[in-house]
Amino acid sequence: MRYLNVHQDCKLKNIADECDIESATVSKMIDNLEKKEMLTRKINPKNKRAYQLNITEYGKESLKKWNAHCIEIENISLKDFSEEEKEQFEDFLNRMYKNLTNKEL
Repeated sequence: MRYLNVHQDCKLKNIADECDIESATVSKMIDNLEKKEMLTRKINPKNKRAYQLNITEYGKESLKKWNAHCIEIENISLKDFSEEEKEQFEDFLNRMYKNLTNKEL
């Protein structure tokens, strides 16, 4: 949803690449989000085998609430961490991701 909010008329493959997950997984997520009316899916006029995906107003509202919730949880989780510890923790997570995927964030 965050990717769709910034990238209008994007393709399923773009989301899969950005999120580093399989297209089949994204397809299932897209189906669910479309049923919930959080996004729209239209056939791409330039490529009839591809879809253009766009976030709806309801999707934008839901994303805004989700982002606020994530920030709240992050603030609670890292409440007594110093700034240095927060940076170190982020570095550890990035290194773990790189170890698992061979990719940089």
